Amino acid sequence: MTKTPAAISRRDERTKQRQAQIRNAARACVLNEGFPAATISRIGAIAAMSKGHIYKYYENKEEIMIALIEHDMNEFMLLISQLGQPKDQSVDSLIESFVSKLPAILDSDRTALWLEVQAEAARNPRVKEMALKAANYFRETIRKVIEPVLEGIIKEELDLRVEMLLISMHGLGLKATVHSDASVRGMSTATEFVFRTVLSTAYQSVGTRKVQAA
Repeated sequence: MTKTPAAISRRDERTKQRQAQIRNAARACVLNEGFPAATISRIGAIAAMSKGHIYKYYENKEEIMIALIEHDMNEFMLLISQLGQPKDQSVDSLIESFVSKLPAILDSDRTALWLEVQAEAARNPRVKEMALKAANYFRETIRKVIEPVLEGIIKEELDLRVEMLLISMHGLGLKATVHSDASVRGMSTATEFVFRTVLSTAYQSVGTRKVQAA
């Protein structure tokens, strides 16, 4: 019997709900025990689903983990993309835009999962590829955001400043994970300090001064 569009829609919605249920269980397992311990059996126990039921939606553990990482990565990319929409192209506006999103960016579960992803990337080429994709997206977004307020800065100098911001964000992410009681206010102050330093046009690094001189 041919299914009606409404029936197909209901089936697709149930599939999305089950996949989300499995992803959420996988997330809980990874956060509590790490990627290696996140077996189909453990994920099934947390999701209250049988292994056979899980296999209806994902072929194996790797597919579940890739789906989990991809889902989180897409959410993070959407969040980061909003950084490119400040009220005006000024240092103060950029800082305000970034600091306002800092609680979501440094969400403890998000940062803890990302640390696990970094560790898994050393073992799994597919995970490594996704991690690099996310890092490059973050890098290019930051570049587009800060370039307008650094008019006249040469490319090599801009590259260094982008990397400095990325390193600082990685450090804040680690702090948010290890020290979950760290105050958002304190990290916001640190973030503002980093941004004002990196976006200052009063200083250029020794390396880029040599490039200009050459």
